[in-house]
Amino acid sequence: MANRVMGWQSRIEEFRHFYHDCISIGCSMATSQDEVTVDLALEARCDLGESPVWDGKTNTLYFVDINGRTIHGFQPETGEHFTIKADEPTGTIVPTNDPTKILVATQRDILVVDVPGRKVTKQAIATTPEEHGTEGFRFNDGKVSPSGTLLIGRMSNKWRKGERGRQYRLDPGSSTLVEVMSPEEVHLPNGIAWDGAKGVVYFIDSSTEEVRAYAADEQGIMRRGEDGALSWRTVTHRPSGLATVPDGMTIDTDGNLWVAHGESGEVTCYHPESGAVLHKVPLPVQRPTACTFGGRDLGDLYVTTRVETGEGAHKHHGGLYRIRIPGVKGVAPAYEYAL
Repeated sequence: MANRVMGWQSRIEEFRHFYHDCISIGCSMATSQDEVTVDLALEARCDLGESPVWDGKTNTLYFVDINGRTIHGFQPETGEHFTIKADEPTGTIVPTNDPTKILVATQRDILVVDVPGRKVTKQAIATTPEEHGTEGFRFNDGKVSPSGTLLIGRMSNKWRKGERGRQYRLDPGSSTLVEVMSPEEVHLPNGIAWDGAKGVVYFIDSSTEEVRAYAADEQGIMRRGEDGALSWRTVTHRPSGLATVPDGMTIDTDGNLWVAHGESGEVTCYHPESGAVLHKVPLPVQRPTACTFGGRDLGDLYVTTRVETGEGAHKHHGGLYRIRIPGVKGVAPAYEYAL
């Protein structure tokens, strides 16, 4: 009798996991793997490719090679590819309302980039305070909210040893980076996405391996309650011992979240409420870093990757990949920062 009860308990537990992974599936799960296409969009050879953003004005996919101190620009329709070198590690790219200028976040500065001149200028629109760290820190993922405020994280190169980062906001017309999350509230700030209809900003802390949903203010920035505390919930937490940490993130028109998991060899789609896995897209490389929707119809999911070493290294490691899934599209091109 005891064995029979244990058998039913086991089946119930299996069903519970199955239900969790299948609840509120939507169109993404209905798409068979045979219909998904994955191809190498660009042989970028990045050491640490990151921060893909789609500039809708110029139909350009920008991304960075952080360790290579390089900004990449790629126009899929023409195949044109150009690079712009920087003097410091390039953490993230931000499109602006001027099609000839973008922003690049380096170690402490957010600098203006002259795109036609292929030059990172010395014009800094904002700089972090010295007391927030100089050596061993750099900007990481950052995006402009639908309302025009830049939300950007800064990390320690020793994050695996416990050193913590911060999250900032930069309002249009301001030169002051305002702390949004202190080191006590964030460890390794990473992927960001917004659902304006829900008043939510989704955020990844890679060190805790969590995707979180924060209540957002009118500018799309994490909002604090009357008690001064941030209001958030966990969307998904899949501990791997930091083996396959969640990294960059984007959102589709169904409100589902697409996350690049480092070292996993795949991009995963999560339901924003239940955290259920709706879709997994395997890649030919092992080390994806970030993703964004691009193309004129926002139907291409571009994925940056990083260097691989050893016998199992793929020959196109560090490349820019493109995934197309029928019925799945991005919400909007990258939001712009007003200079």
